[in-house]
Amino acid sequence: MFSHLRSPRRALALALAVAAICATAGARLLRASDHQDTPEVELAQRMDINDVYAFPGASANSIALVMTTASPITPAASASVFFDPNLLYQIKVDTNTVPDGVEDLVFQVTFTGNDANQQVTVRGPVKPNVTSNTATLVTTGPVVTGTINSSLGTVGGTQVFAGLRADPFFIDLTQFFNILNDRRPSTGPLAVATPAQTSWRPACNGSNAGSCAVNFLNGINTLAIVIELPLSQIKTTGKFGVWGTISR
Repeated sequence: MFSHLRSPRRALALALAVAAICATAGARLLRASDHQDTPEVELAQRMDINDVYAFPGASANSIALVMTTASPITPAASASVFFDPNLLYQIKVDTNTVPDGVEDLVFQVTFTGNDANQQVTVRGPVKPNVTSNTATLVTTGPVVTGTINSSLGTVGGTQVFAGLRADPFFIDLTQFFNILNDRRPSTGPLAVATPAQTSWRPACNGSNAGSCAVNFLNGINTLAIVIELPLSQIKTTGKFGVWGTISR
């Protein structure tokens, strides 16, 4: 199922393994994936794509592209969690007037080191060497590089952040398990069924405790790759598609 909201508000689709976005230069529609959607990524969480977002950037006529990865990280473990230097993180863009689901431009993100001084390199936007489910590292196009958890690039050009951020995804997990109870764990506090949801529950505001939606990810971190750049570097008019991949 999909839920659609116009940016900069977030939207989500709980059943996708890879997130996809349909956007226009004026108003953008978002679809995003859930967390830990296969047994493989539960065992190798830095390969898990949590969500992909696109929304207007901080300056006029700019766009921010975001991919979060490494399923929820507790604050206590945050200081020792880094991106996997053996993986290729990509944000892909389909710029065709009639979208065909094939990337025309890519941002390729790689990391070196495995500590607080880990270095990130972002290449793109650039035409990929190959498309679809294969990938090779491009050697041309714009490059931004620097240390994770810091702001990189130039104002008015391409700016990059790669590092820890509070997870922006919102989910009332107990209610989610009421809807798709095949995902409910067999033990633990979430194994206990709650009354069936009969209507949409508003977010908690301090006065409606017990009848409001509770964000299970509140206070939980994620690893985020954030790229902001002039929209004209992707497309000036019409729709374009955005999605993310992580590969070895």
